[in-house]
Amino acid sequence: MRICGGPRNDLKITIRIPSYTDLHARIPFGEVNVENVTGNQDVELHAGELTVDVGDPDDYSHVDASVLTGELDAAPFRESRAGLFRSFRTNGSGRYHLHAHVGAGELTLR
Repeated sequence: MRICGGPRNDLKITIRIPSYTDLHARIPFGEVNVENVTGNQDVELHAGELTVDVGDPDDYSHVDASVLTGELDAAPFRESRAGLFRSFRTNGSGRYHLHAHVGAGELTLR
């Protein structure tokens, strides 16, 4: 999907996908919320706030999350970091992979 034109301020876009799906998204900037997705998730945001509702952390076999500059809060994985070049990786026994990255801003896994 590609979206062009429209207003330059206060634009809100809601994209609905099946709950059980693999998600691959690249977003240049903004406030992004990923909710109610069960499956592999690969989400990157250049600048802004990214919040991913991970559900049960035991559902994941591999998680990697990072920010180049900003805050990383991943309470379900007992991780919280701020500053430059912050990241964490963890492995588990679940079936899904999660990759989340923010260039500048905030990344929240909840």
